[in-house]
Amino acid sequence: MRKIFPLKVLTEVLLSHPQAFRMLGLTTMSFAFSIAVILGTIGLMDGFESTLKIALKKSSGDLIVTSERGFFEPDLDLWPILKKHPQVLATMIHESEAFVIKDENTKGVMVRGIDTKSFFDVTGLKMKVKPGEMVIGEALQKEWQVKKNQLITIAFAKGHPANPDLPLMESFVVSDFVKHGVHEKDLRFVYLNLIDMEKIFQHQKANIALLKVLPPNDLIEFQKKLKSLYGHAYKIKPYWQEFSSLFEAVHVEKFSITIILQLIVIVAIFNITAMIIYFSEKRAQEFFLVQALGLRNIDLLRFWFLLLFIIWSISCFLATILAGFFNYLLLHWSWLKIPGDIYVIDHLYLKLGVQEYITVFFFSLLWIVGVGFYTHKRIRSQSIIHGLRMEQS
Repeated sequence: MRKIFPLKVLTEVLLSHPQAFRMLGLTTMSFAFSIAVILGTIGLMDGFESTLKIALKKSSGDLIVTSERGFFEPDLDLWPILKKHPQVLATMIHESEAFVIKDENTKGVMVRGIDTKSFFDVTGLKMKVKPGEMVIGEALQKEWQVKKNQLITIAFAKGHPANPDLPLMESFVVSDFVKHGVHEKDLRFVYLNLIDMEKIFQHQKANIALLKVLPPNDLIEFQKKLKSLYGHAYKIKPYWQEFSSLFEAVHVEKFSITIILQLIVIVAIFNITAMIIYFSEKRAQEFFLVQALGLRNIDLLRFWFLLLFIIWSISCFLATILAGFFNYLLLHWSWLKIPGDIYVIDHLYLKLGVQEYITVFFFSLLWIVGVGFYTHKRIRSQSIIHGLRMEQS
């Protein structure tokens, strides 16, 4: 008897009709789309967290230090401590709540008196603010249509020298605009030169220190070290602390949505199962004739798994392209820009690492392996005589 070549013969049996290629292509696209949806969801969650952390770092450095006493004198209190840790860069900030006033508009803001050089060294946020000038966030600039060199008044709660019951009013020239990436900070943060804040409050004290921990130090470990040494006098927290509850919610939501979106994969798996069952019944006589001529069960099993592996491989490749295309749209299409006042940040991107790809592809492979065993078992459950008697539809 002439030897049968299983892969070649089974491929001819299964894919001998043009309709088979169309169904195979559509089924593969369906599976690829379901994988891309899961990749996109995970990438959006991780991208949101990464974007927000980068933005927070722009305004806070790595660590935020505040004194239990409120204001402190850097030269007497903090600088001697920081000199013991040469891997740390620091900048001192005088921060105070106030109101900015322009024409008939008033808004509560957080005024920061900064030294521009050390502030840039710690946060990477470059701005020029000389004495008598101020820098405001881009969100406030767009809302009020502020232009450079315009005069804006700041009302401080600190009493006026002539009448302590009245607020202290000071006017400054807008020299530049700054973008942190966090909508609330772009709307509420105003920067003055540290010299101006010292004159207004008549002291050279600070109430916040921002630290940058140089590599290769571990941020959390260094924070624990500082807290163990100086925690009795200072509060030391990482830059993401103010949004820690939001980050926890994102982690929980990412896990929950990923599990729920497995339903989309299951639907695509049903499509693959239906396709294979359809073709196995459509070509039943040919399949069982080949078996009658000497095709072994192990060869049939190998064929099914090879076919499913090809579908899975092509789907993963297409899903990667779809995820990349979606990421391109997020970065370049203005209509996909999200409202910053609702979602904190105004843009997103997909952040997908090797681990995310491996995890999603692995679970999709498990689903498709299950399909292979099911379809093979279903075909084996029928006898060759019964299969040869089946009429082609």
